[in-house]
Amino acid sequence: MAAGGGCGETVEQCRAEVERLTRELAEANREKIRAAECGLVVLEENQTLKQQYSDLEAEQEALRQELEQLQEAGGLHPLQGMGDVSEIWAGPPASSPEVGTSQTPHSGSESVRDTQASAENWEGTARALLSEQGVA
Repeated sequence: MAAGGGCGETVEQCRAEVERLTRELAEANREKIRAAECGLVVLEENQTLKQQYSDLEAEQEALRQELEQLQEAGGLHPLQGMGDVSEIWAGPPASSPEVGTSQTPHSGSESVRDTQASAENWEGTARALLSEQGVA
């Protein structure tokens, strides 16, 4: 009888082990599904950031062209003689506490200030986006 009892325990132990492994496998599968869902969210956010970056680059180019046109028209007298327009677009230093604070000279024109502020805001936003993506 004792031998029969021992075999019964072994079968019960095997059943318990199968149940435990089944639970662990189900949990591992749930974790894999959750990780895949998180990965999809990250990919979607990455795509959104890339699109925003592309849009900001296009906006920067439009602002750069507008600034060049204003310079050519003589609307930016304080900036004349400063050299290449790209120097103006360097934006505030990365350590600048206020991205929207202008770092370049202004003319009296509100439009010019708005253009420069937009460019500087773009720069800060682009730096933040790149930093989030680990590019910068």
